[in-house]
Amino acid sequence: PDWGKKNYERYFGRGVEAYIWFGHYFPQLRYLDQIYSGSKLQDLTEKSDMDHEWQVFMEGYLTSPNVYDDIYLLPAMRKHYEKALVSKDFDKKDDARLVHHITIEYLRGKELLAETNKDGQPSLFWKLLHEIDAPEKRKRWITVAGYFWSISPRTLRDDIKSKDEDEKPLKGEIVQRIKNFWGWAYDKQMQDGSVEKILVDDYPHFLGALADLTIYLDCIDDKTEKWLLLSAPYCELQHMSSFFIEYLVALLDDEESVKRMSKIFLKILEGSTPTFRTEDIHSIVEALYEHPELKDDADKICNTYGERGQHFLKELYFKNQKTV
Repeated sequence: PDWGKKNYERYFGRGVEAYIWFGHYFPQLRYLDQIYSGSKLQDLTEKSDMDHEWQVFMEGYLTSPNVYDDIYLLPAMRKHYEKALVSKDFDKKDDARLVHHITIEYLRGKELLAETNKDGQPSLFWKLLHEIDAPEKRKRWITVAGYFWSISPRTLRDDIKSKDEDEKPLKGEIVQRIKNFWGWAYDKQMQDGSVEKILVDDYPHFLGALADLTIYLDCIDDKTEKWLLLSAPYCELQHMSSFFIEYLVALLDDEESVKRMSKIFLKILEGSTPTFRTEDIHSIVEALYEHPELKDDADKICNTYGERGQHFLKELYFKNQKTV
């Protein structure tokens, strides 16, 4: 009883460290003394987002490696998250952790991709994406897409996977929410160009980050083809074109996906000339040549590489030309 008052309260007033550790170890402090920790958490909601003690408390909290639903959903904690979203004093790492926390709760279904959640409260995920009053906050969109990619297997290659790499697939509902976000961003842009209006110069980088989410696709259909055509020219802005191409290679067993791949690869070449792992590029073009109706596109890909001084497709090109 009264563990907090007896063992922790004395540290407040002696320096900001007490606020840092209160934030970082809040889950443990709550376990030890729920009444005390809840009271202190509520007291901190009265502080301004410019208050240094509040800032270091929140920074300490965001360094915690886990996000607990029961803590995240506390009314007082939601106030802290709302305050953090409008703050302009967090550095890039702290702001990225803030985005990760809220994105995790979106993937868990606690935050919706809508203005309000099921309980009628404002969605913090929606706020994160729309309440942007400083250029650096635009990068939160890229951070969201990057986080989605970071929880994927990242690479499909057996030859470069770590022996200790976790192979457990993500739950279906999580993957679906990732795809929902991608589709929502595409639709929003196509309807009125509002994503580009929000992100301005960061818009191409966001599209490049979305290209990495191809790892979650089982095939390329009418809908996802449009997504990929929009992102493909920017895949190298994140220096990730080799991953994007690898994820396309993983879809070569699906005939319908192959038929849509030539347009996508030509879009890649509009923005860059990827050459890493030439065998992957070779595999894609070889698959295109297996479809007579795609020969012109395959020829164009080969010629584009040749014109740019890359000749690893030369032999494949001549192999597929008719001889008299």
